[in-house]
Amino acid sequence: PSQDRGSPAGWPMTFQAIGFRIANQAFSTPIDHLAAAMLAEMIRSGPQLAETLLRDGLTSDIRVGVEQQLAGSFFHADVVSLPANETLVLDQLSREFQRLVNSVATEAEFELARNAAIGRYAIDLQSPARRTLEYARAALIGRKPADVEGQP
Repeated sequence: PSQDRGSPAGWPMTFQAIGFRIANQAFSTPIDHLAAAMLAEMIRSGPQLAETLLRDGLTSDIRVGVEQQLAGSFFHADVVSLPANETLVLDQLSREFQRLVNSVATEAEFELARNAAIGRYAIDLQSPARRTLEYARAALIGRKPADVEGQP
């Protein structure tokens, strides 16, 4: 559901969040979690989504991630846009999800997503709260605590 919010410049903005379940249980291996994180990066940094929405000024922020819970895992996407662009932004986001479901990512998309995932993970670990969360997630999916400090 969308919610109107004020932008820093005072313009009315809409925050939208969509998501869908990708597993009915916690990921069983570290590889499952990392593959899902890479897919989230491919969507967020995909050429159609990032270039179109950011370049054309249709959104000021795109966040795509994968969350793991004990009872399941899910993708989520959060976007901020002007209310007039809400439908266009959601359509473009849905097309990007569908594109990756129906086709194989190019090598360039894979490299971009891999590098972005590694960088995002390293930045996230700087927060004590996020580092603690990563240790808990590691225990849930069978990773060693030492793996948290290494590359994802």
